[in-house]
Amino acid sequence: MRPKVILIAFFSALIFLAAAKWYATRVETQTTGLQVTEAVRSVNDSNRTDNPQIPEGKGAFSKNSHSPQKTIAAVAAPEQVAAAAAEQLLMDRAKVMELLKLSANQDEASRSAILKELTNSSKKVREAALSAAIQINDRSVIPYLANIANHTEDAREKVAILDAIEYIKLPSLTEYREQKKKQRR
Repeated sequence: MRPKVILIAFFSALIFLAAAKWYATRVETQTTGLQVTEAVRSVNDSNRTDNPQIPEGKGAFSKNSHSPQKTIAAVAAPEQVAAAAAEQLLMDRAKVMELLKLSANQDEASRSAILKELTNSSKKVREAALSAAIQINDRSVIPYLANIANHTEDAREKVAILDAIEYIKLPSLTEYREQKKKQRR
């Protein structure tokens, strides 16, 4: 009985230490992210104030060194890039959700909207459009998919499109049963 208690206590302590380490890493990451965000904000705020300009060639900055304004722009640029990337990610997610909804419909407008997204610049949106094209299971999309496959340069995407074409070509259960009945006769 005693070894069981010791093992339970040991594993409980091990789980507790792992959870504490995970929590500390998570809090440290969040704190670091906040500090970087605050630093970028303070740099942006200092850029907005009317600070006197140091003329080139005087003081600590020569013509060959970076000016404070260039340094501020270099720090602010990643924030703008991150904001643009986040906005693009949200737009891509919205498109993916729209494609999932359209795949449930079996009408012409939904099919053309799905096929239009197969040429989207975002890989995630193209993957979702291909998945939606498979879900609508309409053989009339096969020529369009074949055309897209011929113009696709990425080998993996081309293989995925060709696999989708082969899947859509498969007979439905009803067609399969009809074929089996004809073979039996």
